[in-house]
Amino acid sequence: MRRAAQRLGLSQPTVSSALARLRRHFDVELLTRVGNVYELAPLAEHTAQALGSADRVFQTRPAFAPRLERSGPGSPGNTGDPGLRTDNGGAAGFIGGT
Repeated sequence: MRRAAQRLGLSQPTVSSALARLRRHFDVELLTRVGNVYELAPLAEHTAQALGSADRVFQTRPAFAPRLERSGPGSPGNTGDPGLRTDNGGAAGFIGGT
């Protein structure tokens, strides 16, 4: 438990308390003791795999490469719409708007 807490950057009592809350919530043991080590119970193993998949989704970041296009004659960002202005660094805003 101590090493798991260190890996998470938490105290051992904090991790033990969180495991107790999860055990009460799911009404099932999440860890089983085998000799001097703990092993994940089936629900914990399944949950760990699902969280690993979710973590990979959130860690994947698509490359962001904005492309500026001219939509008409004049300066970049000109929309061609006289109701829009681009005098605030290229971001369009309505004339008279705040």
